[in-house]
Amino acid sequence: MIFMLADELSGLDDWSLEDVAAIEKIAQCAFEGAHIVVSESTAVLDHFLAAPPETFSAVATAVFKKLAATFSFQGWLTESGFTFALVTPTSAKANAANRSRWVLSLADIRRMSLEPTTLLAENLVDAKIYTIAGAHYARVMKLRGLEVSAVARGGGGSTIVPELEEIVTRSDRVCFAITDSDQAWPEAGKSLVAKRCDKLVEQASAPAGHDCIPVRELENLVPPSVLLDLATSPSRVDAARAFQALCGHFPEVRQCGDIKEGTAGSRVFRLPEAAPERHFLAALMARTQGADSRCLRNDDCANERNQVPCQCVCVPKVGAVADGFHNWLNGRSHHKALEAFAGPWNEAWLAIGAMVLSWCCSRAMMHS
Repeated sequence: MIFMLADELSGLDDWSLEDVAAIEKIAQCAFEGAHIVVSESTAVLDHFLAAPPETFSAVATAVFKKLAATFSFQGWLTESGFTFALVTPTSAKANAANRSRWVLSLADIRRMSLEPTTLLAENLVDAKIYTIAGAHYARVMKLRGLEVSAVARGGGGSTIVPELEEIVTRSDRVCFAITDSDQAWPEAGKSLVAKRCDKLVEQASAPAGHDCIPVRELENLVPPSVLLDLATSPSRVDAARAFQALCGHFPEVRQCGDIKEGTAGSRVFRLPEAAPERHFLAALMARTQGADSRCLRNDDCANERNQVPCQCVCVPKVGAVADGFHNWLNGRSHHKALEAFAGPWNEAWLAIGAMVLSWCCSRAMMHS
Protein backbone atom coordinates (compact mmCIF):
# COMPACT_ATOMS: atom_id res chain seq x y z
CA MET A 1 0.00 0.00 0.00
CA ILE A 2 1.06 3.60 -0.48
CA PHE A 3 1.58 5.90 2.52
CA MET A 4 1.79 9.58 1.60
CA LEU A 5 3.42 12.07 3.97
CA ALA A 6 1.15 15.13 4.06
CA ASP A 7 2.56 18.65 3.72
CA GLU A 8 1.14 19.47 7.15
CA LEU A 9 3.91 17.33 8.67
CA SER A 10 6.37 20.10 7.75
CA GLY A 11 4.74 22.12 10.54
CA LEU A 12 6.03 19.81 13.26
CA ASP A 13 8.55 21.61 15.42
CA ASP A 14 8.54 20.14 18.91
CA TRP A 15 9.65 16.68 17.73
CA SER A 16 7.86 14.80 20.48
CA LEU A 17 8.92 11.22 21.05
CA GLU A 18 5.45 10.06 19.99
CA ASP A 19 5.62 11.87 16.64
CA VAL A 20 9.20 10.80 15.98
CA ALA A 21 8.30 7.17 16.75
CA ALA A 22 5.46 7.24 14.21
CA ILE A 23 7.61 8.82 11.50
CA GLU A 24 10.38 6.31 12.21
CA LYS A 25 7.86 3.48 11.80
CA ILE A 26 6.81 4.78 8.39
CA ALA A 27 10.43 5.12 7.30
CA GLN A 28 11.22 1.62 8.53
CA CYS A 29 8.38 0.04 6.53
CA ALA A 30 9.69 1.79 3.39
CA PHE A 31 13.23 0.62 4.13
CA GLU A 32 12.07 -2.99 4.56
CA GLY A 33 9.89 -2.96 1.44
CA ALA A 34 6.65 -3.62 3.33
CA HIS A 35 4.85 -0.63 1.82
CA ILE A 36 5.58 2.31 -0.48
CA VAL A 37 6.14 5.73 1.10
CA VAL A 38 5.86 8.97 -0.89
CA SER A 39 5.37 12.62 0.05
CA GLU A 40 3.04 15.36 -1.10
CA SER A 41 6.03 17.63 -1.69
CA THR A 42 9.72 17.84 -0.93
CA ALA A 43 8.99 20.40 1.81
CA VAL A 44 8.13 17.74 4.37
CA LEU A 45 11.25 15.72 3.51
CA ASP A 46 13.45 18.81 3.75
CA HIS A 47 11.88 19.54 7.13
CA PHE A 48 12.66 16.05 8.41
CA LEU A 49 16.22 16.25 7.16
CA ALA A 50 16.66 19.62 8.88
CA ALA A 51 15.56 18.28 12.25
CA PRO A 52 18.04 18.53 15.14
CA PRO A 53 20.83 15.93 15.03
CA GLU A 54 19.92 12.48 16.30
CA THR A 55 16.17 13.19 16.00
CA PHE A 56 15.87 10.39 13.46
CA SER A 57 17.81 7.17 12.99
CA ALA A 58 20.31 6.60 10.21
CA VAL A 59 17.76 4.35 8.49
CA ALA A 60 15.02 7.01 8.56
CA THR A 61 17.42 9.68 7.35
CA ALA A 62 18.50 7.46 4.44
CA VAL A 63 14.86 6.89 3.51
CA PHE A 64 14.08 10.63 3.56
CA LYS A 65 17.11 11.36 1.37
CA LYS A 66 16.11 8.73 -1.16
CA LEU A 67 12.50 9.95 -1.26
CA ALA A 68 13.73 13.50 -1.86
CA ALA A 69 16.11 12.37 -4.60
CA THR A 70 13.44 10.37 -6.40
CA PHE A 71 10.49 12.73 -5.74
CA SER A 72 10.03 13.70 -9.38
CA PHE A 73 9.55 10.04 -10.34
CA GLN A 74 6.82 9.33 -7.76
CA GLY A 75 3.96 11.46 -9.03
CA TRP A 76 2.45 8.72 -11.16
CA LEU A 77 1.88 6.55 -8.10
CA THR A 78 -0.69 8.91 -6.64
CA GLU A 79 -2.45 9.07 -10.01
CA SER A 80 -2.40 5.30 -10.48
CA GLY A 81 -5.67 4.63 -8.68
CA PHE A 82 -3.87 2.48 -6.11
CA THR A 83 -5.11 2.57 -2.52
CA PHE A 84 -3.20 5.04 -0.36
CA ALA A 85 -3.27 6.63 3.09
CA LEU A 86 -2.46 10.28 3.68
CA VAL A 87 -0.49 10.61 6.92
CA THR A 88 -1.27 13.82 8.80
CA PRO A 89 -0.06 15.24 12.14
CA THR A 90 -3.34 15.18 14.00
CA SER A 91 -6.29 12.91 14.45
CA ALA A 92 -8.50 12.42 11.42
CA LYS A 93 -10.97 9.83 10.26
CA ALA A 94 -10.94 7.98 6.97
CA ASN A 95 -13.24 9.21 4.24
CA ALA A 96 -16.04 6.64 4.31
CA ALA A 97 -17.17 7.68 0.84
CA ASN A 98 -13.90 6.64 -0.78
CA ARG A 99 -12.36 3.49 0.66
CA SER A 100 -9.29 3.71 -1.58
CA ARG A 101 -8.27 7.05 -0.04
CA TRP A 102 -7.57 6.99 3.68
CA VAL A 103 -6.43 9.59 6.18
CA LEU A 104 -4.33 8.48 9.16
CA SER A 105 -2.83 10.53 11.94
CA LEU A 106 0.58 9.96 13.49
CA ALA A 107 -1.26 8.56 16.51
CA ASP A 108 -2.98 6.02 14.22
CA ILE A 109 0.39 5.04 12.77
CA ARG A 110 1.88 4.48 16.24
CA ARG A 111 -0.73 1.86 17.17
CA MET A 112 -0.64 0.08 13.81
CA SER A 113 1.61 -2.70 12.63
CA LEU A 114 3.10 -1.64 9.32
CA GLU A 115 3.98 -5.17 8.29
CA PRO A 116 2.96 -5.99 4.69
CA THR A 117 -0.76 -5.89 3.91
CA THR A 118 -2.71 -8.88 5.22
CA LEU A 119 -4.21 -10.53 2.13
CA LEU A 120 -7.16 -12.52 3.43
CA ALA A 121 -8.86 -15.10 1.21
CA GLU A 122 -11.22 -17.99 1.84
CA ASN A 123 -8.27 -20.36 1.71
CA LEU A 124 -4.57 -19.82 2.42
CA VAL A 125 -3.55 -21.27 -0.94
CA ASP A 126 -6.07 -18.99 -2.67
CA ALA A 127 -4.40 -15.99 -1.02
CA LYS A 128 -0.96 -17.14 -2.19
CA ILE A 129 -2.29 -17.57 -5.73
CA TYR A 130 -3.74 -14.06 -5.71
CA THR A 131 -0.34 -12.59 -4.78
CA ILE A 132 1.01 -14.17 -7.98
CA ALA A 133 -1.84 -12.57 -9.95
CA GLY A 134 -0.69 -9.22 -8.53
CA ALA A 135 2.88 -9.85 -9.72
CA HIS A 136 1.55 -10.83 -13.16
CA TYR A 137 -0.45 -7.61 -13.35
CA ALA A 138 2.64 -5.54 -12.52
CA ARG A 139 4.52 -7.33 -15.30
CA VAL A 140 1.80 -6.94 -17.93
CA MET A 141 1.35 -3.24 -17.11
CA LYS A 142 5.14 -2.76 -17.18
CA LEU A 143 5.17 -1.30 -13.66
CA ARG A 144 8.88 -1.76 -13.15
CA GLY A 145 10.10 -1.57 -9.60
CA LEU A 146 6.73 -2.50 -8.09
CA GLU A 147 6.36 -5.74 -6.19
CA VAL A 148 3.63 -7.50 -4.23
CA SER A 149 4.27 -7.54 -0.49
CA ALA A 150 1.58 -9.36 1.48
CA VAL A 151 1.00 -11.67 4.40
CA ALA A 152 -1.23 -14.39 2.95
CA ARG A 153 -3.94 -15.63 5.28
CA GLY A 154 -6.83 -18.04 4.86
CA GLY A 155 -10.23 -17.50 6.39
CA GLY A 156 -11.59 -21.01 5.99
CA GLY A 157 -14.48 -20.47 3.58
CA SER A 158 -17.42 -18.63 5.14
CA THR A 159 -15.43 -18.15 8.37
CA ILE A 160 -13.56 -15.42 6.51
CA VAL A 161 -16.21 -13.08 7.96
CA PRO A 162 -15.20 -13.48 11.64
CA GLU A 163 -11.54 -13.41 10.58
CA LEU A 164 -12.06 -10.09 8.82
CA GLU A 165 -14.18 -8.80 11.70
CA GLU A 166 -11.34 -9.48 14.15
CA ILE A 167 -8.86 -7.56 12.00
CA VAL A 168 -11.23 -4.63 11.48
CA THR A 169 -12.04 -4.47 15.19
CA ARG A 170 -8.36 -4.38 16.16
CA SER A 171 -7.70 -1.65 13.56
CA ASP A 172 -3.99 -2.34 13.81
CA ARG A 173 -2.99 -3.36 10.27
CA VAL A 174 -3.74 -2.90 6.59
CA CYS A 175 -5.98 -5.68 5.29
CA PHE A 176 -7.53 -6.60 1.96
CA ALA A 177 -10.00 -9.49 1.75
CA ILE A 178 -10.92 -11.39 -1.40
CA THR A 179 -13.92 -13.72 -1.53
CA ASP A 180 -15.42 -16.00 -4.15
CA SER A 181 -18.32 -14.45 -6.02
CA ASP A 182 -20.31 -17.72 -5.63
CA GLN A 183 -22.31 -16.71 -8.70
CA ALA A 184 -24.58 -19.60 -9.63
CA TRP A 185 -25.95 -17.79 -12.69
CA PRO A 186 -24.66 -14.79 -14.70
CA GLU A 187 -26.94 -12.11 -13.20
CA ALA A 188 -26.60 -13.30 -9.59
CA GLY A 189 -25.86 -10.59 -7.02
CA LYS A 190 -23.28 -10.68 -4.26
CA SER A 191 -23.27 -13.61 -1.85
CA LEU A 192 -24.15 -13.18 1.82
CA VAL A 193 -20.48 -13.63 2.72
CA ALA A 194 -19.45 -10.86 0.31
CA LYS A 195 -22.14 -8.51 1.63
CA ARG A 196 -21.03 -9.08 5.21
CA CYS A 197 -17.41 -8.40 4.26
CA ASP A 198 -18.47 -5.19 2.49
CA LYS A 199 -20.29 -4.04 5.61
CA LEU A 200 -17.27 -4.74 7.81
CA VAL A 201 -14.82 -2.71 5.72
CA GLU A 202 -17.31 0.16 5.60
CA GLN A 203 -16.95 0.34 9.39
CA ALA A 204 -13.15 0.11 9.42
CA SER A 205 -11.04 2.91 10.88
CA ALA A 206 -7.74 1.46 9.63
CA PRO A 207 -7.26 0.75 5.91
CA ALA A 208 -9.32 -2.33 5.01
CA GLY A 209 -10.93 -3.39 1.76
CA HIS A 210 -12.85 -6.22 0.18
CA ASP A 211 -13.69 -7.40 -3.31
CA CYS A 212 -14.94 -10.55 -5.01
CA ILE A 213 -13.18 -12.44 -7.75
CA PRO A 214 -15.04 -11.98 -11.08
CA VAL A 215 -15.96 -15.68 -11.32
CA ARG A 216 -17.69 -18.26 -9.12
CA GLU A 217 -14.58 -19.56 -7.36
CA LEU A 218 -10.88 -20.06 -7.89
CA GLU A 219 -11.29 -23.11 -10.15
CA ASN A 220 -13.11 -20.92 -12.68
CA LEU A 221 -9.99 -18.78 -13.03
CA VAL A 222 -7.85 -21.65 -14.30
CA PRO A 223 -7.54 -21.88 -18.11
CA PRO A 224 -8.62 -25.25 -19.58
CA SER A 225 -5.10 -25.94 -20.86
CA VAL A 226 -3.83 -25.67 -17.28
CA LEU A 227 -6.67 -27.85 -15.99
CA LEU A 228 -5.49 -30.51 -18.44
CA ASP A 229 -1.94 -30.18 -17.10
CA LEU A 230 -3.27 -30.63 -13.56
CA ALA A 231 -5.53 -33.60 -14.32
CA THR A 232 -4.43 -36.63 -12.29
CA SER A 233 -6.76 -39.26 -13.73
CA PRO A 234 -8.48 -40.11 -17.03
CA SER A 235 -11.81 -38.93 -15.62
CA ARG A 236 -10.31 -35.54 -14.73
CA VAL A 237 -8.81 -35.27 -18.22
CA ASP A 238 -12.23 -36.00 -19.72
CA ALA A 239 -13.85 -33.43 -17.42
CA ALA A 240 -11.30 -30.74 -18.34
CA ARG A 241 -11.83 -31.41 -22.04
CA ALA A 242 -15.60 -31.35 -21.62
CA PHE A 243 -15.35 -28.03 -19.77
CA GLN A 244 -13.14 -26.59 -22.50
CA ALA A 245 -15.63 -27.63 -25.19
CA LEU A 246 -18.57 -26.33 -23.15
CA CYS A 247 -16.96 -22.91 -22.77
CA GLY A 248 -16.73 -22.67 -26.54
CA HIS A 249 -20.50 -23.06 -26.90
CA PHE A 250 -21.66 -21.54 -23.61
CA PRO A 251 -19.14 -18.93 -22.36
CA GLU A 252 -21.13 -18.20 -19.20
CA VAL A 253 -20.12 -21.57 -17.76
CA ARG A 254 -16.59 -20.21 -17.33
CA GLN A 255 -17.97 -17.58 -14.99
CA CYS A 256 -20.72 -19.47 -13.16
CA GLY A 257 -20.34 -23.21 -13.65
CA ASP A 258 -19.59 -25.30 -10.56
CA ILE A 259 -16.63 -27.10 -12.08
CA LYS A 260 -15.15 -27.86 -8.67
CA GLU A 261 -18.02 -30.16 -7.64
CA GLY A 262 -19.77 -30.60 -10.97
CA THR A 263 -23.51 -30.42 -11.52
CA ALA A 264 -25.68 -33.43 -12.33
CA GLY A 265 -28.82 -32.98 -14.40
CA SER A 266 -31.00 -34.04 -11.48
CA ARG A 267 -30.08 -30.86 -9.62
CA VAL A 268 -31.66 -28.80 -12.38
CA PHE A 269 -35.02 -30.50 -11.93
CA ARG A 270 -34.91 -30.15 -8.14
CA LEU A 271 -34.66 -26.37 -8.33
CA PRO A 272 -37.87 -24.28 -8.29
CA GLU A 273 -39.19 -23.71 -11.80
CA ALA A 274 -38.87 -19.94 -11.49
CA ALA A 275 -35.33 -20.03 -10.06
CA PRO A 276 -32.80 -18.10 -12.23
CA GLU A 277 -30.21 -20.80 -11.56
CA ARG A 278 -32.57 -23.41 -13.01
CA HIS A 279 -33.06 -21.38 -16.18
CA PHE A 280 -29.31 -21.02 -16.57
CA LEU A 281 -28.56 -24.70 -15.95
CA ALA A 282 -31.44 -25.95 -18.10
CA ALA A 283 -30.21 -23.88 -21.03
CA LEU A 284 -26.71 -25.18 -20.39
CA MET A 285 -27.79 -28.82 -20.19
CA ALA A 286 -29.74 -28.52 -23.41
CA ARG A 287 -26.44 -27.68 -25.13
CA THR A 288 -24.36 -30.49 -23.62
CA GLN A 289 -23.69 -33.99 -24.86
CA GLY A 290 -24.25 -35.47 -21.40
CA ALA A 291 -28.01 -34.96 -21.05
CA ASP A 292 -30.55 -37.75 -21.55
CA SER A 293 -33.21 -36.64 -24.03
CA ARG A 294 -35.89 -38.31 -21.89
CA CYS A 295 -34.95 -36.08 -18.95
CA LEU A 296 -35.09 -32.95 -21.05
CA ARG A 297 -38.37 -33.97 -22.61
CA ASN A 298 -40.06 -34.81 -19.28
CA ASP A 299 -38.35 -32.08 -17.24
CA ASP A 300 -37.45 -34.79 -14.74
CA CYS A 301 -34.60 -37.17 -13.94
CA ALA A 302 -35.50 -40.55 -15.46
CA ASN A 303 -32.90 -42.41 -13.41
CA GLU A 304 -33.79 -41.00 -10.00
CA ARG A 305 -37.39 -42.08 -10.45
CA ASN A 306 -36.00 -45.62 -10.53
CA GLN A 307 -33.61 -45.12 -7.57
CA VAL A 308 -30.61 -44.99 -9.90
CA PRO A 309 -27.97 -42.23 -9.65
CA CYS A 310 -28.35 -39.46 -12.21
CA GLN A 311 -26.11 -39.92 -15.24
CA CYS A 312 -26.75 -36.57 -16.94
CA VAL A 313 -23.79 -34.20 -16.79
CA CYS A 314 -24.74 -30.56 -16.78
CA VAL A 315 -21.37 -29.18 -15.63
CA PRO A 316 -18.37 -31.55 -15.62
CA LYS A 317 -16.56 -32.08 -12.32
CA VAL A 318 -12.94 -30.98 -12.62
CA GLY A 319 -12.40 -31.10 -8.85
CA ALA A 320 -10.41 -28.91 -6.46
CA VAL A 321 -7.23 -27.65 -8.12
CA ALA A 322 -5.95 -24.85 -5.86
CA ASP A 323 -2.85 -26.70 -4.61
CA GLY A 324 -1.97 -27.97 -8.06
CA PHE A 325 -2.53 -24.56 -9.65
CA HIS A 326 -0.33 -22.89 -7.03
CA ASN A 327 2.46 -25.37 -7.72
CA TRP A 328 1.98 -24.92 -11.47
CA LEU A 329 2.36 -21.13 -11.14
CA ASN A 330 5.42 -21.44 -8.92
CA GLY A 331 7.04 -23.85 -11.36
CA ARG A 332 7.09 -21.31 -14.18
CA SER A 333 8.38 -17.84 -14.82
CA HIS A 334 5.77 -15.09 -14.83
CA HIS A 335 6.22 -14.71 -18.58
CA LYS A 336 5.69 -18.43 -19.24
CA ALA A 337 2.70 -18.72 -16.91
CA LEU A 338 0.98 -15.71 -18.49
CA GLU A 339 1.10 -17.41 -21.89
CA ALA A 340 -1.60 -19.82 -20.69
CA PHE A 341 -4.05 -16.99 -19.99
CA ALA A 342 -5.96 -15.71 -22.99
CA GLY A 343 -9.23 -13.94 -23.69
CA PRO A 344 -11.66 -13.93 -20.75
CA TRP A 345 -9.27 -15.93 -18.56
CA ASN A 346 -6.65 -13.23 -18.98
CA GLU A 347 -9.19 -10.50 -18.20
CA ALA A 348 -10.40 -12.14 -14.99
CA TRP A 349 -6.89 -13.04 -13.83
CA LEU A 350 -5.53 -9.52 -14.33
CA ALA A 351 -8.60 -7.99 -12.66
CA ILE A 352 -7.61 -9.85 -9.51
CA GLY A 353 -4.00 -8.82 -9.99
CA ALA A 354 -5.01 -5.15 -10.21
CA MET A 355 -6.91 -5.22 -6.92
CA VAL A 356 -4.09 -7.08 -5.17
CA LEU A 357 -1.37 -4.71 -6.38
CA SER A 358 -3.47 -1.71 -5.38
CA TRP A 359 -3.48 -2.86 -1.75
CA CYS A 360 -0.18 -4.76 -1.59
CA CYS A 361 2.22 -2.76 -3.72
CA SER A 362 5.75 -2.28 -2.45
CA ARG A 363 9.30 -1.72 -3.59
CA ALA A 364 12.30 -3.90 -2.90
CA MET A 365 14.09 -3.50 0.40
CA MET A 366 16.50 -0.56 0.35
CA HIS A 367 20.23 -1.18 0.33
CA SER A 368 23.07 1.08 1.40
